[in-house]
Amino acid sequence: MLLKNDNRKFIKTLSASCLKANKNRNRIAVLAIILTTILFMAVATVFQGSEETIHQQSLKMAGNKYMVAVNYLAKSDAEKIKNHPDFIEAGLNRTIGTVQNRELTSVTAELMWADENYADNTYKTLIKGNLPKKENEVACDTEVIRKLGISDKVGTKFVLKYEIDGKIAEEEMTLCGIWQGEKYEQKTQILISESFADDRSADETYTASGIFDAADNLGKHLDQVLRDSGMKPRETAHDICQGYLYQQSADGGTIFSAFISILLILAAGYLIIYNIFRISVMKDIRLYGQLKTIGASPKQIKYMVRRQGMKLLILGLPAGLILGWLVGNLLLVFAMKSSNFSEPDFVIPSLLVWAAAAVFTFVTVWISCSQPGKLAGSVSPVEALHYQEKETYKKNRQKGRTSSHRIASMALANLNRNKGKTALVVLSVSIAIILLNSVMNISQCFDEETYVRRDAIADFNVSSSAWSKSAANSEKVVPAKFVADIKEKEGVKDLGFVYYHPVDYDKETAEKKEMIRITAVNGIAASENLEEFDARRQLFGFDERALRRLKTIEGKVDYEKMNKGNYVLMAGFLSDKGEYDQEAQEFHAGDQVSLDIGGTVREYTVMAVVGAPTQLLTDYSSGGYESVILPAEQFLKIYPQTREYPIHCIFDAEEDYFASLMKYVDSYSRNNGISVMTKQKAQQDFNDITATYDASGMILALIFGIIGLLNLLNVIMTGAIARQNEFAVMRSIGMTRKQLRKLFIFEGVSYMVLVMICGTLVSGLLSVTAIKSIAASFWFSQYHFTILPALAVSILFVLFAAIMAYAVDRIYNKGNIIDNLRKVE
Repeated sequence: MLLKNDNRKFIKTLSASCLKANKNRNRIAVLAIILTTILFMAVATVFQGSEETIHQQSLKMAGNKYMVAVNYLAKSDAEKIKNHPDFIEAGLNRTIGTVQNRELTSVTAELMWADENYADNTYKTLIKGNLPKKENEVACDTEVIRKLGISDKVGTKFVLKYEIDGKIAEEEMTLCGIWQGEKYEQKTQILISESFADDRSADETYTASGIFDAADNLGKHLDQVLRDSGMKPRETAHDICQGYLYQQSADGGTIFSAFISILLILAAGYLIIYNIFRISVMKDIRLYGQLKTIGASPKQIKYMVRRQGMKLLILGLPAGLILGWLVGNLLLVFAMKSSNFSEPDFVIPSLLVWAAAAVFTFVTVWISCSQPGKLAGSVSPVEALHYQEKETYKKNRQKGRTSSHRIASMALANLNRNKGKTALVVLSVSIAIILLNSVMNISQCFDEETYVRRDAIADFNVSSSAWSKSAANSEKVVPAKFVADIKEKEGVKDLGFVYYHPVDYDKETAEKKEMIRITAVNGIAASENLEEFDARRQLFGFDERALRRLKTIEGKVDYEKMNKGNYVLMAGFLSDKGEYDQEAQEFHAGDQVSLDIGGTVREYTVMAVVGAPTQLLTDYSSGGYESVILPAEQFLKIYPQTREYPIHCIFDAEEDYFASLMKYVDSYSRNNGISVMTKQKAQQDFNDITATYDASGMILALIFGIIGLLNLLNVIMTGAIARQNEFAVMRSIGMTRKQLRKLFIFEGVSYMVLVMICGTLVSGLLSVTAIKSIAASFWFSQYHFTILPALAVSILFVLFAAIMAYAVDRIYNKGNIIDNLRKVE
């Protein structure tokens, strides 16, 4: 029985000495720990950063940071809501009219009083001056100042034309405050003083907006606030603000992706760190045997190995965390480019994220050191002193082989000597190849034609810059000036317009509604039960050129006949892949329908059923699946006020005119609030998405690849050191230096050949299973099988392995035979 000592100080000193004696191992281990930490921190930064970026930009698109708002309140009630203790922040505002200056016709500018909290939480943080206090003071944004053509200096005087309670007036006002405006804004506010609002408006209704300490159950929380303030929720106008309306916690796919990422990093980190310490233990196994002979316990030896790992962790962890944070921000930029969100701000992760990355790295190193420590503690002193790696293969006598064949056979036999070590090296390098091939395979499945066809139905598709933003429906129209100008522009062909009659929700009346109703189909009254049939429909007006962009599903479209008779088209929106939902189809060519349009019932015949790209409809969907389309001339007779304000303007460019039209439209969009989608932009968006996946995959594959190559380098290097006796004996019985170098290179290359076989086979298997399934989830992808990236990288790794083996051989396998034999003894 071994005597156990509790000489912890001696063990610590001995552990430190072992650490100093293994400088090459330490460098590789620290680098491996840094890379592992980088991966953990980068993944954590991307997940937190993407969540924060999407949330913050959703709030910015909505125009405010508030969670809830209560509308149409008397001042006393608004103050009660604002001062409720459940709000960590709350503000008041009051809108009394609109600005009528001719220079601001391209935007909707409201006259509003707001307190400081409301201004700060609606992105009106002043860069100059202060909020209005005097009756003749106003504050506005930089874009309003630019459009008005006035100086951006506090104290500038200008004439403000406004409408309050149906009356238009003009007054000279003084600019007292300025905040940064948004380009292409369609809606803005000019802030006034409370005294100005009190003196000029009889309407004294306020809105109170607030932020709770958590975003859970906002509706119920707000109802409780109203009850606490003496109000009835059902009788008080209140709502959840747009930025929080659709906020959800991370979905199953996101959680699964994070889980898989963590497992992958754990596996890669474990493979190299475990292998480094295992090989190190094998190299120093005689030392551990000698320690056991003088009374060291298995627990103490295990502690020695683990302590070395923890010291190396302390050296590598800080650098890994900082570099991982920077790499994570770089990857975040790529991730956001592939979404509908703009570039993210530089993310500083929370302390929890830093701690989580550090803990995961600690766990990886702890687990990686445990098994080698256990192995070092379990070996008996006698076995340790006579230890040689066990040969687990069956020896075969081979005759008649050439020198090259014998050396190749010896190299393969050496790999087979310790199958566990070989498997670890192969696995650690294969992960990089498999990851890279998978990412490249996914990006190669992306189909540019399908993507461009959905997003760019013409060379140019012009709509309002408020399109797809949280803005009033009435603002989502193309400016009249652009409509007039484009008709006269040289080089324009196939110019078409799509018309709609948007009505803001809060301005709808019984006579003035956005939606029409289907009252009867083929003489049978439409059901009032929404579960059976939704009678509400959107009504569009398409001119002849715009109609050509639609896909005919059933019947035949004859525009001239539509204009002469009472005909309509029933249009369902096409999927991203351009497919029509046959199961949702409710109408057929030849059906008779009765439509209630603005209180007047009209009879129509369905000429055809068509599929419409979503880019030609509204950015929101209401009512039943199939909308109603009238020819533009008939639509404009019903809604003449929309003639100069289509929702879409679609046209192509004649040959050699695309560049000049692009320049004109781009210049116009910068100053007049229009949004333009071109085929060129759609192609660029597609290239950005592809580049995002490629770059992200390459960065991750590069890190995994470095980890794997470090593992290989460690195996080759420690093998060269540990096998000095073996190599000296081989040279003593006739093997030349050239043959020994060839053997060493063959061993390194043999590892990579196994990696090539393993990586390529697994990559191919994943391609026909997981990658095929992932590709099917992208609407613009067409699955293609490929293993070319795996083969290309494998060949590169083979070259790296040969270079590393050659370099290590030059460093360690030198000197004469006698000196090498004496070194070992």
